[in-house]
Amino acid sequence: MSLMDAILDEPITSVMEKLPLAKEIKDALVENSGVLADYMALIKYYEAAQWQQANQAMNQLGIASDKVPDAYHTAVQWANEQMKALGD
Repeated sequence: MSLMDAILDEPITSVMEKLPLAKEIKDALVENSGVLADYMALIKYYEAAQWQQANQAMNQLGIASDKVPDAYHTAVQWANEQMKALGD
């Protein structure tokens, strides 16, 4: 989701207006604030292969490192479905 604006060549605020997401998710994606902002930081580190920062974020959030790859894969699949829905 953090790359959706680049993929669609559209501002992130415009993309978020079109998606039925909770305010907390939109705040994290658009403003890098709120409850989910730390999770977004973790995902950005993970996507950029910044493993030291990702491990620090996982420790801070209390997330087991072996859970992140599956959760990431599930999230990517969901995001792909949402992008397909936008294209229809």
